[in-house]
Amino acid sequence: MSLSSPSTTDHPLTPSQQIVWLHEDLFPDSRAYTFTAALDLYGPLDHEALRSAMRHVIAGHDGLRLHLVPGSFPPRQRVGAPEDPDVEVVDLSGEPEPEAALENLRDALHNRPFELTRGPLIRWLLVVLGPGRHRLLQTEHHLVHDGVSFALTLRDLFGAYAELVRGNPPRPLTSRSYVDYLGHPSHTDEDAYARALGHFRSVLDGADFAGPFGAPSTSEGIAGGQLRTSVPADLAAALRERAKRDGHTPFTVLLALFGETVRRWTGRPDFTVGTAVGNRPEGFTDCVGMFVNTLPLRLDLRLPGPARDLLDALTEQLMESLAHHQAPIQRLTRDLGRRSASGLDNPLFSLMFSAHDASLPALDLGGLRVDLVEGMPNGTSRFALDAVLMPDHRRSLTHRDQAPGMLIMWDYQLAFFDHDDVETFAKEHLALLASYLRHPGAPLAQL
Repeated sequence: MSLSSPSTTDHPLTPSQQIVWLHEDLFPDSRAYTFTAALDLYGPLDHEALRSAMRHVIAGHDGLRLHLVPGSFPPRQRVGAPEDPDVEVVDLSGEPEPEAALENLRDALHNRPFELTRGPLIRWLLVVLGPGRHRLLQTEHHLVHDGVSFALTLRDLFGAYAELVRGNPPRPLTSRSYVDYLGHPSHTDEDAYARALGHFRSVLDGADFAGPFGAPSTSEGIAGGQLRTSVPADLAAALRERAKRDGHTPFTVLLALFGETVRRWTGRPDFTVGTAVGNRPEGFTDCVGMFVNTLPLRLDLRLPGPARDLLDALTEQLMESLAHHQAPIQRLTRDLGRRSASGLDNPLFSLMFSAHDASLPALDLGGLRVDLVEGMPNGTSRFALDAVLMPDHRRSLTHRDQAPGMLIMWDYQLAFFDHDDVETFAKEHLALLASYLRHPGAPLAQL
């Protein structure tokens, strides 16, 4: 099938898409699976060329045009025809406080639901803030989104824009169809799943699955907030050097310190966390769609001895678990005998710690600078505390001229935390990092 062609064939949802569909079915007013990024554009911008580039991306990636088939159960999906992009242009340059007016627009954009039975499940809001100053809000539904696909979409969008403003046609998009992935053998490999189930049974044997911060609140649901904190460039450089020297990764170190911070807040030395992982098979490098899964990890902080011993064990567990990245989390949950009492929680874990390390494209757009803020807050959190590490905070498509620090996004449920709580938690996490780098041979509990 041509990527630019519509289809009358219905396809099953992937296991990860099924989780999204179930949440949307149970909580139709939720915006938990709506992702918005803000792109700040500095310099001359050709509105029509940008709109044409959007049209090119939608036509070239059939994964963006998937939509649910009305009335289907189990749910099915279908590729729609290429359409004009859903893009609204608003001029706030005459407003006395354009940034404040922009906040109201952003909230309205978040509160506008996607019609999941009609694609494409991506839309844009282009805001004029002044001469040579725009902000582009790109919103996607997670049925067609993951971190790598988001980066690919930006690459192809602004790559096409660059060609169009030079007077050239955009280069054809030749990535593999997402429909091919829907029938991929990884979805039905029972031998691989049996090995994965055996691994996680062993890792989680005897684990306490109760949330360290308590049970979810049915009254407050998944209402949430967000905090962003930075790991300064000098501290990030020291972390990278220490992790490399000891055979760890910065992610593993920060995950262990996250666990130690939780232990100090709750008194729980042994608990589970989830981590989001890509499960993109070989051959789908440039394909846009949802290729993501979640894996359970066990943080057992009772191991005596220096922190590096615990980090060795955590690194080994993480590497062994990543080998089973295709095992659907909802099937693992069921086969491990766990059930959700409310539908609000994941019965394997209530905390998440993940890394979003998809490489952003580096583009030459002439006089146009493009800076990025990903994962804008949408007023929800699917977990009590959901931390996402961005190993390189230089989120620009055109300018990366400073030393790379790190960024951590902390999404939190209001049933458990307020802003001040999470700010204190994040400061303690960062202080533990500084202490660990000064005393890498000390036990975590003594930092």
